Order: sequence, then C-alpha cells, then structure tokens
Amino acid sequence: MIRPIETAKHIAERYKRYIRTTFNIRDAELARLFDEQLSADEEFFKGPYLEAMPPYQQGKSIKEFVEEGLLSKYFSPERNGICVEKSEKDELVYSRPLYAHQEEALRKAIEGRNLIVSTGTGSGKTESFLLPILQHLLREKEEKTLSQPGVRALLLYPMNALANDQMK
Repeated sequence: MIRPIETAKHIAERYKRYIRTTFNIRDAELARLFDEQLSADEEFFKGPYLEAMPPYQQGKSIKEFVEEGLLSKYFSPERNGICVEKSEKDELVYSRPLYAHQEEALRKAIEGRNLIVSTGTGSGKTESFLLPILQHLLREKEEKTLSQPGVRALLLYPMNALANDQMK
C-alpha cells in the first residue's frame, strides 16, 4: 500500500540528513541558523502534492488506422522492415489505443490541415506531430520516392519551454 504522507516525510528526512552531512559549517552561529532553516519543514520541504486526473479519452490504435488504410502498412511491426523480430513491446505499442485528441490530430494532419494541440503534460502531444511525419515518410517509402533528395520535415521543438514546464 502506498502511504504518500509517510513516504514524503521519509524522503524529506533523508534529504535533510544528506544536506547536513554535505556542508561542514564550523562557525557555531551559522551552523545553528543552517540547522534551523533545515528544520523548518514548511520552508524547506513542501508536499506531498497529489493530483488526480481523469484518464484521457481513448481513440483508435495504430493497428486500427493501418487496417482502415489511413496509416501505412509499414507501421505494422511485421511489415516495417526495421524490426528484426517482432517483440511484445512492438505489438503493445501497435495495438495500444491512442488518446482521442491524438486520433483527431492525426486525422487532421493527414488531411493536410493545420492544427494546434494544447493538452496536459504527458498526454502525447509529441505523438500528435510525429505520427503524421512518420506517415508521410512511410508513404514515400511505399511510393519509392524516399530516396529522392529533399527536406521532408523540420522540427522546431521548444526545449526551453519543456524544461521550464518540467521544473515547475
């Protein structure tokens, strides 16, 4: 059984112990102030924070999109020419339902429409733009035009925004 409050207290105490042993403060007054600050739980350690989010609505799987003809047959672990042998992980990813917003984004992108995907952290925004790019490349592979020179995709990924979001 998970006990978040007890676990948070345990983590806080171990971290404080680590901090105390990291700094060897010889000045008695500074050492006292340092220890006082570490002992003030509300100042040094906050939490635990629990967030209960409802699951995102599910859509179709990549496998269903391939069967529908919307995605290339090369998305299949058996047909992609990349997998030397099919693994359970490959099949799991292939058969796992996408989120409904990923499905909607994929359909619109394949139709050639512009779109913005705005949803929570960890909700699959990356797949929303990577799947259409992969689809385009795999269709070129099917049409045997992939070997022709040219830029197929340009990814401008906001790493600073991502890092700042993760830091919060």
